[in-house]
Amino acid sequence: MGAQLAVEDEAAVRDAIAALEVAEGVVPAVAFPALQDPALRSAVTQRLGACGRVLISAGPGWVSGYDDEVADTLAGLDVGVLSPTDRAVLALVLLRTVAIPRARGELSGNAWVTPDGARPATVAELNHNRHLTKKQITESLRNLRTLGLLRPGHRSESSLAQPCTGCPGNARPGCGRTC
Repeated sequence: MGAQLAVEDEAAVRDAIAALEVAEGVVPAVAFPALQDPALRSAVTQRLGACGRVLISAGPGWVSGYDDEVADTLAGLDVGVLSPTDRAVLALVLLRTVAIPRARGELSGNAWVTPDGARPATVAELNHNRHLTKKQITESLRNLRTLGLLRPGHRSESSLAQPCTGCPGNARPGCGRTC
């Protein structure tokens, strides 16, 4: 796997890998010496590769993900794959919260992952699709929120759905959690 690292460098590599594997977003390179230094980043890449993972540059930071071959194998086994209903509801949410409002000129944001780039949609709006029942939509929204694909909206007589906006530092607006 390469030369043995000094104790401090080994700790830096392990810290970076731990952060990459638990983060819900981009890990800033400036936060971890092993992501800044090319030699240590190479060690991070090698360690992730030994687990079927890859290091991916994402703007000012890094994320980890599955190697394509591993991802294809897992998808072939239906591991980490959304159900057809969840995929349909996610598509409805994106249509109702981003695509339709943007086509009407109602959104001012340049990206749908910003607060002014999407608008909330109610379960009733999503239920305009006659192919899915309100129960299917509600259950799917719960699944998509649990998976972190949608952020929780404010609850009223009908639940709201919005695409997860994510943000630097891994705090997701509106979800009340900090990571």
